[in-house]
Amino acid sequence: MAIVNIGFSEFLEDNIKEITDKYDWMKTRTFKLCKTIEEFKEFIDKAIEFGHCVLDLETNGLSTRIKKVDNKIVSVTTIVGFCLCYDTTFAIYVPINHLEDAEYNLPEKKTLDEIKRLCTNCKVIFHNAKYDVALLKNYGIIISDYKMFEDTIILGRLYDAGTKETGLKKLSEKLLNQPMLELKEVTGGENRFDLISPNVGYIYGGSDAICTFDLYKFFEKQDIIKQQEFIYNLEKRIVFVVIEMESHLIKINIPYLLEIRKKAEERIEKLTKEIYELVNHEFNIDSPLQLGKILFDELEYEYPQKRKTTTGQYITDDKTMKKIAEKYPLVQKILEYRNLKKLTGTYIKKLLLNTDKEGFVKLSFNQVGTDTGRFSSPGGAGLEIDGYSGVNFQSMPKKPDKKNPELDLRKAFTVRDPSKTMVAIDYENEEMRVATNLSNETVWIDAIKKGVDFTIYKKTPDGLQNEITLFALWGKLIQEGLQSENKDIIILAKQLKSKVVNIQLREFP
Repeated sequence: MAIVNIGFSEFLEDNIKEITDKYDWMKTRTFKLCKTIEEFKEFIDKAIEFGHCVLDLETNGLSTRIKKVDNKIVSVTTIVGFCLCYDTTFAIYVPINHLEDAEYNLPEKKTLDEIKRLCTNCKVIFHNAKYDVALLKNYGIIISDYKMFEDTIILGRLYDAGTKETGLKKLSEKLLNQPMLELKEVTGGENRFDLISPNVGYIYGGSDAICTFDLYKFFEKQDIIKQQEFIYNLEKRIVFVVIEMESHLIKINIPYLLEIRKKAEERIEKLTKEIYELVNHEFNIDSPLQLGKILFDELEYEYPQKRKTTTGQYITDDKTMKKIAEKYPLVQKILEYRNLKKLTGTYIKKLLLNTDKEGFVKLSFNQVGTDTGRFSSPGGAGLEIDGYSGVNFQSMPKKPDKKNPELDLRKAFTVRDPSKTMVAIDYENEEMRVATNLSNETVWIDAIKKGVDFTIYKKTPDGLQNEITLFALWGKLIQEGLQSENKDIIILAKQLKSKVVNIQLREFP
């Protein structure tokens, strides 16, 4: 690894070299901290000449929201610096908003002008274009043409549709055999990029840029872009749609949310006492270990499973509990207790914590988050602190618990304008309609016009039962059967697939 013109202390230089020497691939790459705007302009000129350039943003957060400060609209998240690379051997880092060693920062406006020039005259390579394009928009840099960018996170999904790993570090190690630096390795544990010195951050940022470039070249070599050109370009167009979707915040009825939380907590308290009375002593209802011992050892309830966990515990998940709920009133109360705890903890608490002063909350949508091509709405720890709700809205209950119909969470979502109406829309037979459009199959087109329901097959002589979804079955065969290493399973999968195809041809010749 070449350390170019960085000028920091001998101790820090030795420390960085010791860290990066653990990564063999970095030894042949050059990382540079850009110190003047003239140097940056020269780099942009060369990138435009090459026709492509990786652009990676280092920031102090993940939110793409904007806010009003002193009557000015500003970005919630600050861009701390830019990592760029147009060649696999060399990357540059341009700091603009570091709080540590701020004297290294280049003028923000002049730097942004050069970034705008790059995005206007050169194809930019991102890893997760949705985030970068949205954040650049907050700084007045508009990318509106899908032909002007590439996205390795989308290419990663197209290369391996079944993968759950779309992060840069995971893909780099898996596909390139290039394990990447962890931020804590060069920062001593500091997670905010603006609080570390550019003298350290440039190596971390530069490695991000080079690995993104190497990933793009890998996918290019695999011919993914040409082989799946239509789908890839479609996904790139959708990036702009997702950005627009996320920019429209959801209005929350806070008084209603507080009201149902109070009712739910009162019901939880009452249920807790009733459960203790039925057991004749107190215990931790949320503990699967304690619950299993009480139900199946102490009370000697019928255990509906044939096995226990690998650690010898009774299985007490909802699916297991529902099998014996009708027989035991105590189990019914435990299931109700769990539903209410999930309502208050997973949903209401996070919504209340992350709704802004005007009563709005932001959703996150991931267009490459599922095997089927559908959107996912990721939740979980960490997202809520960066301007998103942290709630998986797609897992939100459609209807309230039958025992507590007044606790309807969906009524908390309301319209911004009382004169407007909120509408819920479900696209019927969506997958089949897409397949029909792509194939131009005249029989399917005619069937859709007649209102045929493609997804459900009635019981047939072939043994397929009601409510077997054709596409779900095909997906399961392809993913789990045809990709199996077991020859017998592959043969069985092919036979089942043939049977399904025959039924398909019979129903829609």
